[in-house]
Amino acid sequence: MTLRNVSRGTKLDEMADVNRSQLKRVAEWIGFPIGEDQAAALEEFASWLAAEAIPAGGLGPDEGPRLWDRHVCDSLAFAVGWPDDQPDDALDVGSGVGLPGIPLAVLWPRTAWTLLDRSRGRTSLARRAVRVLGLDNVNAVQADVDHHRANYDGIV
Repeated sequence: MTLRNVSRGTKLDEMADVNRSQLKRVAEWIGFPIGEDQAAALEEFASWLAAEAIPAGGLGPDEGPRLWDRHVCDSLAFAVGWPDDQPDDALDVGSGVGLPGIPLAVLWPRTAWTLLDRSRGRTSLARRAVRVLGLDNVNAVQADVDHHRANYDGIV
C-alpha cells in the first residue's frame, strides 16, 4: 500500500486538485508534459517527505506547508536547463533527501540519476524515497563532491 492510498481523505483530495493545478502550470512553463502516473508519483513523494523526511530531520520542521510548491515544483523548474530533451545521465550535487533529483527522475524516467550527498543520514533517506517510489533510474551515493569522479550529461 502506498502513502498516497493510506492518507486519502476529503481535505487531501482537495489538496491533490490544487497540486495537480500547480503541476500543470509548471509543466507548461518548463515545456515538458507530465502524465498522470508522473503526477501520482510526485504526490507520493510529497507525502513521503511529510511522513518521513521531515520527522527524520531531512527537511526543516516548518517545511510541511511548502512541500509541493517550494520543493516538488521548484525541483521541476531545473528542467528548463534542457530545452530540447532529457540528458542520458545526470548528477544532483548536495541532493539531501532527493531534491531536485527525485522529481526530475520522475519527470525523465530515461535519465539515469545519481543523487550525491555527503551526509549518511540524508543519503539513507534518499535511498528510502527511491525504494518507496520504485525508481530504477536513481542511485543515491554518499560521498563528497571532491571525491566523486564521473562524467554526466547534466548536473544540478
